[in-house]
Amino acid sequence: MQEKKKSIIVIFGANGDLAAQKLIPSLCNIYKNKYKEDFHILGVSRTEYSSESFREQLYSRISKETSEDISKEDWEEFSKKIDYLPVDVSSEEDFKKLKSSLEAYGSPYGAADYIYYLATSPNLYKNIVEKLSSNDLIADKKDSYNTSVVIEKPIGHDLSSANKLNSLFKKYLKESQIFRIDHYLGKETVQNILLFRFTNPIFESIWNRNYVEHIQITVAESLGVDSRVAYFDKSGTLRDMIQNHLMQILGLL
Repeated sequence: MQEKKKSIIVIFGANGDLAAQKLIPSLCNIYKNKYKEDFHILGVSRTEYSSESFREQLYSRISKETSEDISKEDWEEFSKKIDYLPVDVSSEEDFKKLKSSLEAYGSPYGAADYIYYLATSPNLYKNIVEKLSSNDLIADKKDSYNTSVVIEKPIGHDLSSANKLNSLFKKYLKESQIFRIDHYLGKETVQNILLFRFTNPIFESIWNRNYVEHIQITVAESLGVDSRVAYFDKSGTLRDMIQNHLMQILGLL
C-alpha cells in the first residue's frame, strides 16, 4: 500500500501579524482536532531567529494578540512541527538555503507536497515566485510531488496591478496550483450566514427585497492598528476592508 504523502507548509512572512494571529492558531487547531502527523511548517522571514526562539515569540504573540485558547501543553506538542529559516526574498543565496532545508525533510517525509503561503506584501510576490521557479521548488508534471501557492488579499492595489500579478502566477504555475483567498470569509460567523438563511424557512421566505428595507454591516475589531500602522498607511482601510471583506459579506446577505 502506497504511503500517504506529507505536506510541507512554507509560510513566507512568518513573522507578520497574519501568521501569528490567523495562520498558526488555525493550523494548531487543525492539528489538535484532525491531523496529527500529516504536515510540517517552515516559517520564513527576514528576521534572524532560531527555530526555538521563533516558537517562543510566536506563542507569546498568540496568547496576547488573539482569543485562541491554546494550552501550553498543546503548543509544546504542536510546535515540534514548526521550524524557522531566515530568508531575504531578494537573495538568490537565501533561496538556495531554503531549497536545502526543504530537501532535508526528504528523509522523514519521503515524497512530500509543498504549500507556499505568501503572507507578505504583494510587492514581494514577484521575487518569491520567480525564485521558487528558478530553484526548481515549483513542481512540474514530471515531478513526484505537488506544489501550491496560496495568495492572500490584497492581490495588487488596483485592477492593472492585479492583472499583472495574475499573469505572473500563470507564467510559473498552473491555475490548479494557485489559491487566491481572503481569510475573512473563512470565519465561522461569516460562513454561517448562508446556513442560517437557507436552512430556516421562516427567514428564507422573507429574506429578500420585498421585506428588507436596508442592511447595515458593522465591523468591530478588538485589535488596534498598533503593529499594522505601516500596512494601513500604505494600503488604507478602504482598500483593506470595504471593497473585499464587507462587499463579500454584503454579497452573501
